[in-house]
Amino acid sequence: MQKAAREIEDLKSQIAKLRNEKMSDKQKRSYSLNKIFDKSVTGHRTIASKGSLQERCRVVRTLRGHFGKVYALHWGVTDINTPNGQSQNLISASQDGKLIVWNAFTKAKLHAIPLRSTWVMTCAYEPTKGQFVACGGLDNVCSVYKLSKPGNMLSARAQELNGHEGYLACCRFLDERTILTCSGDSTCYLWDINKMKPTASFRDHTGDVMSVSVSPTDPNMFVSGSCDASAKVWDIRTKKCTQSFGESTLGDSSGGSSTNNLNMYAHNSDINSVDFLQNGKSFATGSDDSTARIFDIRSYSQLNMFYQMSRRSCLTSVAASKQGRLLFCGYDDHNCLAWDTLGDNEKWAELTGHGGRVSCVGLDSTGQALATGSWDTLIKIFS
Repeated sequence: MQKAAREIEDLKSQIAKLRNEKMSDKQKRSYSLNKIFDKSVTGHRTIASKGSLQERCRVVRTLRGHFGKVYALHWGVTDINTPNGQSQNLISASQDGKLIVWNAFTKAKLHAIPLRSTWVMTCAYEPTKGQFVACGGLDNVCSVYKLSKPGNMLSARAQELNGHEGYLACCRFLDERTILTCSGDSTCYLWDINKMKPTASFRDHTGDVMSVSVSPTDPNMFVSGSCDASAKVWDIRTKKCTQSFGESTLGDSSGGSSTNNLNMYAHNSDINSVDFLQNGKSFATGSDDSTARIFDIRSYSQLNMFYQMSRRSCLTSVAASKQGRLLFCGYDDHNCLAWDTLGDNEKWAELTGHGGRVSCVGLDSTGQALATGSWDTLIKIFS
């Protein structure tokens, strides 16, 4: 059976390679999010504005294989099994009780990992070597798996990190030995995977912590988003919160969490997702208050805010482009929108096609492909 599976995967790879070779250079250039940026004569990057909102990003692949709601996805960064070491893989977690590792280019399923609990809420791909993945959910446990060699879809038994007293909402690897988790118990933990013990805890939040993002420029810094409507920046070395972005710190002159009014200064409802921009100085947030925002660590202020004028839809996830010019946001009204981060609440593109809540979004390491996961069981790759 394993030999037959390997032969099938080899054939799929050969077919994908032939299709790619036949694709013209013009087609290849159009299949890239980098195409939307043009260098002006001054050297600055300007954003392309041709085409309608629906035409600026297109679905290039649809990954089918899950039989339940897709709750989370995460791209790999490094793959030691490829010639250039660059990963084309992503991992997805679904309510069907499976973790699936995909090659997003060929649509091949590389690994299928059955979970002990179907109520999974998060997954993560280890960035330095691409040999480990992790997940967690309502079982309160972070399960770490070592992926098997190519051709063998089964993976080793999980290392279970037990310590949280609430559901696991998000996890992110720092390296193959260290992982960061956040939980419904209002805490974040930093774990030594080999020892299966936490080495640090972070406890300043007063509500469920829904999301974490590690700084791309400083591995000792991460940001967390919580149901207490605040986002906090942490220093791993001191194990303390260095900055808190919320109503109490940024001012609340218009509404606050007790009303449905739009607060222009800070979120007034659950923050479901956070994502560092590539400069490591700013981060994006998405909230149940229907707004996405960008906060700056240096000026300790909100730089921009994005919201739909015609309807109020909760944001489930955010992902910033590699250039920092676009912010991709997933909504519970089945849509994904791209906002111009330098514009005044300016929508740049509408990424449609899902038939259910868009629960997760993520950009690959090159910035040329955006993946969206949905409760319609599908994962779509936009470019």
